[in-house]
Amino acid sequence: MLQSLAPFTQFAAHMEGVTCQPFAGGQVAMFSRRSPDKEEGKNESNEDAFALLPVSATAGVLAVADGCGGQFNGLEAAQRAINALADSVMNNSSPELIRVSILDGFEAASRRVAELGSGAATTMIAVEINGGLIRTYHVGDSQAMLLGSRGKVKLQTRSHSPVGYAVEAGMLTEDAALGHADRHIVSNVIGSPESHIDIGLPRPLSPRDTLVIGSDGLYDNLTQSEIVELLRKGPLTTAVDAARSAVARRMSGQDPTAPCKPDDFTLLVYRAGPIAARSK
Repeated sequence: MLQSLAPFTQFAAHMEGVTCQPFAGGQVAMFSRRSPDKEEGKNESNEDAFALLPVSATAGVLAVADGCGGQFNGLEAAQRAINALADSVMNNSSPELIRVSILDGFEAASRRVAELGSGAATTMIAVEINGGLIRTYHVGDSQAMLLGSRGKVKLQTRSHSPVGYAVEAGMLTEDAALGHADRHIVSNVIGSPESHIDIGLPRPLSPRDTLVIGSDGLYDNLTQSEIVELLRKGPLTTAVDAARSAVARRMSGQDPTAPCKPDDFTLLVYRAGPIAARSK
């Protein structure tokens, strides 16, 4: 199957199962679904949005935005942010210009969300895949992880929140943070004039690595070790389906001792082929 170089964006998705397609010299599996505590027919949509933005046969950008549900126009804020990023990346479709086009896209997203004039806001994370390297760009608490096939966490972006910063400073463990009462507070969002973009350094992508990008519906319901064990190995679609099922069980509250935070949930998982993953 040949890879399409057309952008793919998805808003307010309520997917029944995992889908998978070629992307940037590898495969990406995707799933997005509204929170189980949102009722159909009551205008309670999934306020997550995501995009697959191919730039060449071995380069592209994966992105997830999570509209802030406690404020007006959360879904529209996420849509505007993803569309701004997609416009910028696809209008400057050269592997050499990806970094610049992503940063321009984040800046355009800030302007477009602010133009709503309603206090709307969204998180957004974008991951550049380019020539055997990845680089992360994010605002808020949607996060990315890079997992080795043996379970090593090679990279995890930090949530822009008081709890996330406490973990980064060593004041909280990952597991303690998962159950913290203030975990829902986000201190950096697109739509605020004080927002900033967190840019990572380029990281090499090995052939058996797994790149995980998700909204907080993933990270508020599964521990880091659970995410690693579910997604680091096995057929990509099977692994993502297992993670989807695990999150659904947690959100249902079946186990009173386990984390449980019903929320919109979006997950993109990428694995490169041998050529795309070959580091420079």
